[in-house]
Amino acid sequence: MLLGQKLFRIAGLHDSHLVYDLAEEYDAEIVEVDMDLFDVIDEYRLLWMLVHHGIVMLAIFALPKVVATFQWVPIPVLVPSVFVAAAVLIFGAFATGTMAARDMRMAYDVKEYSEENPVEDALLVIGALHRAGVKKRLQDSTQVQIA
Repeated sequence: MLLGQKLFRIAGLHDSHLVYDLAEEYDAEIVEVDMDLFDVIDEYRLLWMLVHHGIVMLAIFALPKVVATFQWVPIPVLVPSVFVAAAVLIFGAFATGTMAARDMRMAYDVKEYSEENPVEDALLVIGALHRAGVKKRLQDSTQVQIA
């Protein structure tokens, strides 16, 4: 398990516990439909590089201004705070930039699975931000009907 996954689980932001609880309760099969984070980074490495280096450079150049503005904040607190904020911005910008591709991949995986395996009822557990994109891509499918 990655450190980020552990932090999400501790903060209650990870939905895997929901998936496993439902699978156990209904004796259901779990099928992964989202792309792995490292696969997404590999596939969109140019976007990752631009976002990562752009925000880190912005943080470095903005640091003197931030320090001058917040002189009352001790440097040992301020510097890590700026870099944590940069990390959140990096991940947020990258996730936003790859959202449509991930939605398309999820819809494709659902369609493919439904064509290969006859399933009467299924439950798709995805993040709220993916719902509209996946639903839009699955609305024309003859195999998948969204309730």
